[in-house]
Amino acid sequence: MILTGENNETLRKKSTEVDLKKSKEIIKKLFKNISKKEAAGLAAPQIGENYRVVLVQNGDDFMPMINPKITSFSVNKEIDEEGCLSLPNIWGKVPRHSEIEVQYINEQGEKIQKRFSGWTARVIQHEIDHLDGVLFIDRVTEENSSLSNLNNLQKL
Repeated sequence: MILTGENNETLRKKSTEVDLKKSKEIIKKLFKNISKKEAAGLAAPQIGENYRVVLVQNGDDFMPMINPKITSFSVNKEIDEEGCLSLPNIWGKVPRHSEIEVQYINEQGEKIQKRFSGWTARVIQHEIDHLDGVLFIDRVTEENSSLSNLNNLQKL
């Protein structure tokens, strides 16, 4: 089950780092939930687990990232439309760094430092935001977009 709502306490809470054993349990749950939905990524808080674990689309599969941290990012940003399983039917244009470098642990417990660009960089930033209690609607600015299909959502 995917948690929803802009004021959901679990989605708004900063996640804690996790050890490899616990992260493997969370990764299994993430895979179970993401296979049911069309998504580019999923973060542990979205399934009720406030730990720093995400799945990110990587080609035709999903790449788990344990305790990911952006260590550097480009000055250049790109604005593109985003949505989120936790905010169904809400879309908005969000500026994101076009290139990032991420440090994380893979499922085998290896420390990885890797550079990402374009769509993958955007998805990673979106999912890491979830780990910090930030939703994409927090990043939409009046200068670049307005949110669509808001119903009663307050302007941030």
